[in-house]
Amino acid sequence: MLADDIRNEVWNLIEPVIKEKGFELIKIEYNPGNNGLLRLIIDHENGISIDDCADVSRVVSENLDIYDPIKHSYMLEVSSPGSERPLTKKEHYDQFIGKKVKIRLKEPVNNQINITGILTDHQDGIITVVTDLKKQMRLMLNNIDKANLKDFK
Repeated sequence: MLADDIRNEVWNLIEPVIKEKGFELIKIEYNPGNNGLLRLIIDHENGISIDDCADVSRVVSENLDIYDPIKHSYMLEVSSPGSERPLTKKEHYDQFIGKKVKIRLKEPVNNQINITGILTDHQDGIITVVTDLKKQMRLMLNNIDKANLKDFK
């Protein structure tokens, strides 16, 4: 099974468990390498503590032990999104309007792949970012490879 397939299967298995605990699953990173690493990034409106990470790790481990979607040994890591929180869902672009973002595109727009600026709008799968040079750029969500808040506090 491919890493993306495993990541999707794990997402479907654990997202309901994480939601039930009151947290949002932001992102899953999976690297099947030598010892394997499964990293979960979670968030909560009141922030994330070490105890929250430990609690989510415990319930996720129990769930993964039951369904066993990863057939080799791996390490499970649960963490908060940090100051450069990833934007992985359409809802995140609505939630963080007015915040500074750093975006990497799949395909260049105006000869740019990397864009940093203020997220000012999200409508119908298109976001608007005003760059540090005061240039307004409209970007399609399906062309975004990676997006993070920049220096979010």
